[in-house]
Amino acid sequence: GGAAPSVAFTLDDRPYPSAAEVRPLAEGRGWSWVLRDVPARGGRFVAELIAGDEPISHRLDRRAAVVLPDRPLIRVALSPALAPRLGSLLAADPGVVVASAECDVAIGLHDDVPTGVPTLRFVPDAQEDAFSIGSDVEGSDDSMLRDAFFSLGLEHIDAQALAEEFDRPIRLDVHRTPTRDIAVWESLLSEEFDFVGSKSFPVFIARALRFLTDAEPLLSFAVAGEPVDSDITAWSVSRPDRSTTLDAVGASFVPPRAGSYASGDRRLSVSLGTLEPFSAKGPDRAPSVAPADRSSFPLWSVLALLAFALLGVEWWAFHRGRMP
Repeated sequence: GGAAPSVAFTLDDRPYPSAAEVRPLAEGRGWSWVLRDVPARGGRFVAELIAGDEPISHRLDRRAAVVLPDRPLIRVALSPALAPRLGSLLAADPGVVVASAECDVAIGLHDDVPTGVPTLRFVPDAQEDAFSIGSDVEGSDDSMLRDAFFSLGLEHIDAQALAEEFDRPIRLDVHRTPTRDIAVWESLLSEEFDFVGSKSFPVFIARALRFLTDAEPLLSFAVAGEPVDSDITAWSVSRPDRSTTLDAVGASFVPPRAGSYASGDRRLSVSLGTLEPFSAKGPDRAPSVAPADRSSFPLWSVLALLAFALLGVEWWAFHRGRMP
């Protein structure tokens, strides 16, 4: 119960003016703050609990930080034949701009797309698989398939319902190509099927454009001592006297302490702990410390008595022939 605590936001150490939407969590577990259209330009975004107008200056960490990805606008060349279907969808994506020249991605029918750029093509149903993905991701076939499946948001598609409507299996094929490419059945755009009108279709288009451009992913909130949700296992941490590289060698990276980490051009901001609901308020009262009872035995006296008792047991066992 009660009002939500105040939170201050900064972007690259400068105050970030925001009209955050405050939402209560279920079962009174706390609050969440929702911010929209935060620029993804590689900055460090920090949220800090405040008391009144001043930040809380306790030894406990009251801040949560994340390094935003660097995602420039994706320039998309859209075939005029697909503009009625996809034009409004692309216009609603704040990370996309439709461009007729110097595009990053092309979307078209069949082979009516520019060459030399990643493409999203809608092709005849004669293609064996509903989704055919050309990928340059390194790794095993299984890892490529898994990467494409989740990168494109295909887990949100009701493949069973589509298979019943098409009366054929909905399958995914992934193969290696020097330039990324996605080929999808053209019939999936038809009003006869429910794919375009489903909630999964905008997700698929948005994810497809970012997969094709190999957009830098957003690293989840990282906490010291907990695994980082990233396929990068080696991170370096800089100190005044030296720089140390930590490599999890095939496992999830677990940052040992809070601070800033780097892997090539990627940055990771690690916080001390999660902002649990209880951290928004101080303790009910100051902890009390009881004075030491000088009449009790000190610890060294107890240990000495135990040692003498052990020697006595060994002496008795030796003279009784119980020890060799």
